[in-house]
Amino acid sequence: MNAGFDDECQSCYGIGRQRRNRRRFDCRLLVADRIKSLQREWRTISQGIVSDAGEDWERFHQASQAAYQPCREYFDAQAALRKENLNERRVLLERLAAFEKAQTDEATDWPLLARVLREAPQEWRGYFPVDREAGRAAQGEFDAAMARLQARLDAWHERNAEHKRSLIKRAGHLLTLEDGREAIDAVKRLQSLWKETTAGPRELDQRLWNEFRELCDGVYKKRQQAFVEYTAALEANKAQAVALCEEAEGVAGLSGAALLEGSAKNPDWRSAFEALGEMPRTEASGLRSRFERALDLCEARVAEQRERDEEQSFANLFEAGRHVQSYGWAVAQNADASERETLKRAAEAFIASIPHWPKGGLQAVGDALATAGSVAGADIEASEKALRTLCIRCEIQSESATPAEDEALRREYQVQRLMRGMGQGSHADEGHWDSIALEWIRSGAVAPATYENLRARFMRCRAKRPAPAPQRTPFSPRGGADDHDPRNDRAGAKRRPGREGSTRASAR
Repeated sequence: MNAGFDDECQSCYGIGRQRRNRRRFDCRLLVADRIKSLQREWRTISQGIVSDAGEDWERFHQASQAAYQPCREYFDAQAALRKENLNERRVLLERLAAFEKAQTDEATDWPLLARVLREAPQEWRGYFPVDREAGRAAQGEFDAAMARLQARLDAWHERNAEHKRSLIKRAGHLLTLEDGREAIDAVKRLQSLWKETTAGPRELDQRLWNEFRELCDGVYKKRQQAFVEYTAALEANKAQAVALCEEAEGVAGLSGAALLEGSAKNPDWRSAFEALGEMPRTEASGLRSRFERALDLCEARVAEQRERDEEQSFANLFEAGRHVQSYGWAVAQNADASERETLKRAAEAFIASIPHWPKGGLQAVGDALATAGSVAGADIEASEKALRTLCIRCEIQSESATPAEDEALRREYQVQRLMRGMGQGSHADEGHWDSIALEWIRSGAVAPATYENLRARFMRCRAKRPAPAPQRTPFSPRGGADDHDPRNDRAGAKRRPGREGSTRASAR
């Protein structure tokens, strides 16, 4: 019997899961029926036979029990599975009840509700088989819960559809308006309201949308008669934008005071450009990029000019320092009074001729000139050491080599620097380049040859200082020249007449 049962089940392979489970169930029933049929035949043919009946019956009974054992195990497993599936269905009913209770009229998650209506039946059917009588009541509860949830979703869909029908009615009324611009603005508002309305059943939504779009297109078609005027306005705005670009580009080609004076108009140019209306869509982005490039070029030229002015101011500062040094050395050498007066007047005349100084530069030159008239011999030696120390500080910061005659002074300075920096975790900074330059100006007089040698050494190191970080002017845009500013798409703020009903909203 077992061999026959196993052969019978070979036909269950290669079919679907539910069909396979059903086929296996049918196989067990078939085997059970065969066993019962054989038992009935045994009782029929054993009537009247007395000898050895008990022994043969025992053998037959054991064989039938052994053959029925797989069926018994299968039926027991099926009974447990039906019980488990029923329990799972009851758990699902509890979840549905909790979900239905949580979905109040004020706080209903409609997308989640639609998902539950779609997925709950699939999960319910997955818990199969169940006992027919016991599962009938659960099925009724499930159907009732799903019907209530579906009714709520249908009512919500109907409210949405009713709102869309009201928008369609308002769109139809716009066809009677004489003011085309007013009608276009109203259509845009209706389209925004349509987008905010939640979708409903696909077929109904598509039908309502087609009706609404047809009415909107009718409103837009009435606007085609203003297309010539509209195009002329676009071209006028484009011409103004080109003029602003050319003006900014022209200023970028200037230099000196004219450049600084012209670039002061940058905020006005930007305000004027932003105030422009729509421009041709295909050229708006290019004009915006050209305008931004022109402004960035102006800023770059201004930055370069200011950098040149700053370099010139420091050059003037060092030249003023040289005049003061000459005067101080004449005083230290006790030169003729007329020579000292001539050198002093030359220094004062040069200082008075400079219109712009670095920050603190004029004060430093004034202090140096005031102290240059009282230079002693000991001061000369101290001043020379101070200048050499400043050269060493610059050489350390610029990672330059120090001449052999000052290597001992460099080691001495580094030891002092190390001692000052102990306990700080790192060496103290050598100082800002500009502050070192002011220290150089305030140093006392030294021999002209020594001063020129040290000055050349100092300037070589200063030339190696890192370039200052570029600073954006107050009228700089937030991004670079190629950053796209959505405000240049003002052409999208108002719909061109004669196009589709859908519009491109303003970016800002």
